[in-house]
Amino acid sequence: MPLSLFRSPSPLEQAEKKIVKEGKKEDSNVKHELKDLQTIEKEVDKAHKALQKAQHMLAKRQKEEYKAAETLNKATAAHELSTVKLNDAQADLKLKQDREAKLQKDLAAKRAEVDGVVSSQKAHNEAREARLSQIHHERSATHDLVQASEVSSGSAAAPTTSAASAPAIQPHAGETVESPVAEAPATEAPAAEPSTGPPAAEPSTQISVPAASA
Repeated sequence: MPLSLFRSPSPLEQAEKKIVKEGKKEDSNVKHELKDLQTIEKEVDKAHKALQKAQHMLAKRQKEEYKAAETLNKATAAHELSTVKLNDAQADLKLKQDREAKLQKDLAAKRAEVDGVVSSQKAHNEAREARLSQIHHERSATHDLVQASEVSSGSAAAPTTSAASAPAIQPHAGETVESPVAEAPATEAPAAEPSTGPPAAEPSTQISVPAASA
């Protein structure tokens, strides 16, 4: 092997190699940094998009929470109003039940009272009807007796003048006056069979004069 192959590089060559090596190393470092920069830029872009998405989601959740809170407030107000109405309905039902029970009690008492009044009226009507019937009967009997007395008086006054001129006896209240039966005018009658017994007594009519009212 020739000696020229093993000679040491000159200072210029060493400097050149060093410069080239440093350039390659620096190029590698620059490429690596550029790559890291791109990676970071991508991450930043992703983070920015994620931030925007999170912001949009936050706004959406805020709206949902606001609507839910508004719905809850309305539901709470409606529930409170329903509770008030329920309490009012229960109180009104209690009042209606008490009133209905009182009216039922009053109705039962009034029916019993009316039944008593109707029964009493029925008994009184029956008593009045009996009294009126008795009065009508007595009046009819008195009228018949007066007519019979007038007929008897007229028949007795015809045969004799003494009987016509005799003063009339005015009966006192409560007394019974016995007047003779007037003789009937003579008429032709078939002959009666002779009687073997004692003669029959003349019938007499008693007139009952009602007592004068005080």
